[in-house]
Amino acid sequence: MLKKKYFYPKYPSDLIRIGDNSDGGYIFNKKIIFKIHSCLSFGLGDNFSFEKELKKINSKIKIHIFDHTVNYKFWIRHFFYWLWKSIRYRKYLKFLNFVNYNLFFNFNNNVHYKYRIGTKNHSLTKIINKLNLDPQNTLLKIDIDGDEYKIIDEIKKFSFLGLIIEFENSCINLKKIEKFIKDNKKLVLIHIHANNFSTVIEKIPNSIELSFINKKFIKKKKINKNNYPIKNLDYPNNIMKKDVKLFFKEQ
Repeated sequence: MLKKKYFYPKYPSDLIRIGDNSDGGYIFNKKIIFKIHSCLSFGLGDNFSFEKELKKINSKIKIHIFDHTVNYKFWIRHFFYWLWKSIRYRKYLKFLNFVNYNLFFNFNNNVHYKYRIGTKNHSLTKIINKLNLDPQNTLLKIDIDGDEYKIIDEIKKFSFLGLIIEFENSCINLKKIEKFIKDNKKLVLIHIHANNFSTVIEKIPNSIELSFINKKFIKKKKINKNNYPIKNLDYPNNIMKKDVKLFFKEQ
């Protein structure tokens, strides 16, 4: 089980789901969305519904996405597979994602950088400096399939407005995640969800999605009585499987 003092959200109020009801959606605080000037998003894949909906809610947000795996080879490889499925199943329209991708990044003042995060030339610090971002009005979103461990020590150097991060291989990195939560004095955990594409070992999910906000936005703490996942807010990443119920222990 997960240790309650680290993983049980401290401030669970005013939550909103941003993105679709599957692997592309994440939970954040709806009251501070309009305080966001920039969204620095690490990890794109074929689902960027979070970034699209975030932009719809607050059109002034400048979105910077970093993902070296999404290129023309990626789209060519996936397009024909999705097209075949659309012909077979008719209602399967995922082949239009390439069109949506081009519309989102070519006409909406959003930028996709094809760089791998965590390398010497593309550390979190260098990216923030190069883009001239102010962390205090920046939402940082991370879903980079294990590379998050390369930059977690950098994150605590900055006072981000908010953070959404998915930790892969959490069973073998649980101590690192606990230390990350403990060391980030400026960030407060507001939500947790398990990605059900991964396994669960001894009631510990091997992939965990965590949402934080800067503690300056917390006016008063409320007693959290939620069970996780939260009904009508959380949805399984893999829609073919049940969502993962989370269990917490005191010590």
